[in-house]
Amino acid sequence: MNVYDFDGTIYNGDTNKDLIKFAFKKYPKLVWQSLRNAKKLKKEYKHNLVEFERVKEEMLSFIFKINNYPQFINEFVDAH
Repeated sequence: MNVYDFDGTIYNGDTNKDLIKFAFKKYPKLVWQSLRNAKKLKKEYKHNLVEFERVKEEMLSFIFKINNYPQFINEFVDAH
């Protein structure tokens, strides 16, 4: 699945930040786990061991752990 980020064009805000906040309200454990893993990868990124895209992927990896993630995405879109 490709997720395109249109911050400042068709979406007024930071999509990733808003998605994480929205998800945290419903799935705090999943979000915390993804953010912890992303933080570890960020250290590797600072040493040029991984690309930033990998950090971002891990940061949003909680989405695919949600049982009905298409419905969750639709709820986010409807709320924003």
